[in-house]
Amino acid sequence: MYTQLFSLRPFAPPSFPWNLRVELAVHKQRLSLSYHLSGDLDALVLPAFGGSYQREEELWRHTCFEAFFGLAGDPAYGELNISPAGGWNLYGFSDYRQGMRVDERLNLLSFVALRESRRYILEVSLPLEGLLLTGQLELGLSVVLEEGSGQLSYWALEHPGSKADFHHRSSFVPLGC
Repeated sequence: MYTQLFSLRPFAPPSFPWNLRVELAVHKQRLSLSYHLSGDLDALVLPAFGGSYQREEELWRHTCFEAFFGLAGDPAYGELNISPAGGWNLYGFSDYRQGMRVDERLNLLSFVALRESRRYILEVSLPLEGLLLTGQLELGLSVVLEEGSGQLSYWALEHPGSKADFHHRSSFVPLGC
């Protein structure tokens, strides 16, 4: 099993001091992500689970946990979006922000979330084989946090440009698995 811990950084200073970490594990052709958010959760729009998991569009307009993945040397990549309320979607791109389509290779997704007074954990697991990811995997991890004021805060491993852009391949990191 391969595991790694990442810390996400905000693009611009947020209104409140949150801490975001992501624990990644690869085991038996499954990619597991565990997002750990700590701080003043009451200052966020962090909806409770709505009772079902379903594909939804434009989840990044509110609090959304994201993962981008691709293979080294291949401009194509995928984007996973997860809303705490139960919405999710998987997209495929042929190149940087080009050829966006809903990726039907994953038809069902569920996740587990735990909320405590100052800690929120969201865990999800994906089949690597079903996504045809064989080779040197590169991953971009990001989160959009919606503050109670409606302002969005953008968190990622790296912010290589002059604006928040989770699609930028230079923000993806190679995995040593």
